[in-house]
Amino acid sequence: MIENKEESMHRARERVKSLGLRNVVFYQSNINYYVGNFDLGVSLHACGVATDLVLQKCIERNAAFVSCPCCYGAMKVTDRISYPLSRAFRDTGISKEDYTLLCHYADRTERDTPTCQQGHYCMALVDRDRAMGMVVTSENPKGASASSSNDEGGSTSGQQDGSFECNICLDTAKDAVVSLCGHLFW
Repeated sequence: MIENKEESMHRARERVKSLGLRNVVFYQSNINYYVGNFDLGVSLHACGVATDLVLQKCIERNAAFVSCPCCYGAMKVTDRISYPLSRAFRDTGISKEDYTLLCHYADRTERDTPTCQQGHYCMALVDRDRAMGMVVTSENPKGASASSSNDEGGSTSGQQDGSFECNICLDTAKDAVVSLCGHLFW
């Protein structure tokens, strides 16, 4: 396990100990400094650009990943990451300023607000940019709360006509990018 924060590392060690696991190795470090190999990368609430740094490391190591991103508004250019990530999004001509606004709007996913659907749509676009060129599924547990730090996604069930149904709100969409409900499928 690689963790940058001491408090989070302490909690992880306690959890591993309570579960009796013996196959977990801990590294307290920034992920950029980790050079070992691994098969699975997991990022839980990796804020902003941290999600993309984890995904980048997983791709470099040819590892599968599970990612629960948060704080889209905290996404920023670093020496390793530049936005938009995909050629497809860069080819649209979106400016860095507009992409930054898109990320900030992706954080607006509070329940029962007029901007919630807009926030989910923006979140889906940012996640789609992240996923270009990868084989990705988008599933979150039923009942997950929708907030900027805990996205409400949905598992999908493919229909014979190529449409997808959101198992949370039961909307059906032909376009396997963003459904009308704002949940992302591909």
